[in-house]
Amino acid sequence: MRIALICPQLPPYYNGCGDATDRLAREFQRRGCSTLVLTDDVKTTVHPYPTESVGAWDLHSVVQTKRQLDAFDPSIVLMQYTPFLYHPRSMYPYLAMKALRRYRRVTYVHECFYPASSIAVRSRAKAAYLQMRDNAVIAASDTIYVASPQREAALVEKAPSARSKVRVVPFGANVEPAGTLPPRRTPQPPYRLTAFGIVLRRRRLELLVAALAELRARGMQAELNIIGRIQEPAYRAECEALAAQLGVADAVRFAGPLAPLELARAFAQCDLFLHAAEEGAIPSAGSLLAALAHGVPVLCASTPYDDDRFAGAALFAQPGASAMADAIERVLGAPDELQARATLSRALYDQEFGWSRMADRIAADARLPKAS
Repeated sequence: MRIALICPQLPPYYNGCGDATDRLAREFQRRGCSTLVLTDDVKTTVHPYPTESVGAWDLHSVVQTKRQLDAFDPSIVLMQYTPFLYHPRSMYPYLAMKALRRYRRVTYVHECFYPASSIAVRSRAKAAYLQMRDNAVIAASDTIYVASPQREAALVEKAPSARSKVRVVPFGANVEPAGTLPPRRTPQPPYRLTAFGIVLRRRRLELLVAALAELRARGMQAELNIIGRIQEPAYRAECEALAAQLGVADAVRFAGPLAPLELARAFAQCDLFLHAAEEGAIPSAGSLLAALAHGVPVLCASTPYDDDRFAGAALFAQPGASAMADAIERVLGAPDELQARATLSRALYDQEFGWSRMADRIAADARLPKAS
């Protein structure tokens, strides 16, 4: 099988679409497939799979893309897509898909149909243009992948003609453990609570700090380790100020970003993973998927957006400090359930998520006849 992937930025850039492209390319390489990634300038980073630069996502890039892929002759072409992933005014995603009509064309839509009120749009004219481009890309694709049923419903509502094309294919964690999971520590005071992900306000880390303070007020020894790149330093300062105000500054630590092996060790030393992001427990929550992939027991703050698939593995509590503290205290006092939840986490990840599962689906689609 020969697979071509298209995405502007690859790691080490911080970009979820680039992470997905990188992990899929690695997975197909592991399977012995021929892989080619078309991207931006690739001179500064060496990747373990072939890459080619096609320029600035203009008409010249469309020509370059067709030339590269006609020479490569892929079984399937997978393009990552959001309204702003390519140049804001670029029609490359649509024109490239049209130019490649002899191949099986798949678009993985991470986001789509931004409203005029979005901070990234800010005008009706721009929203109308983006909607036109979104519709054009969808129309030019043979198959459209989205991460969740909720995203499928939202896309079909805006583009009813896409209904027969859309398939739900969740993607895996940005960071998966390498090889066998290390043994988890036996929970004991001080209990180690962990949050992971880019530090920004929508993570609702203040809720976790308040829950920790509630636990400490009840006499439970616990600490909170927050792992991830600091995107909003002011928000981190607010959380640290709250921890000081509540008397738990000594028990809250911002560890910053960790390399994969360091992260695996941190997860192995974690007693309970806490997920309080305002978007909820959804298949596109990379930090939540990373915890599941590492076989860590998970407690989520409930939201209206939670995906039912997480209910069998993760625990849920109402999003208040006392309710979260109650749930943490209960599960930490039940080591057998804690271990069972850890096992369920990894089982759910292997069954529903992960790059191997996504690669299976793409490989299945590649066996379909080429589009006419």
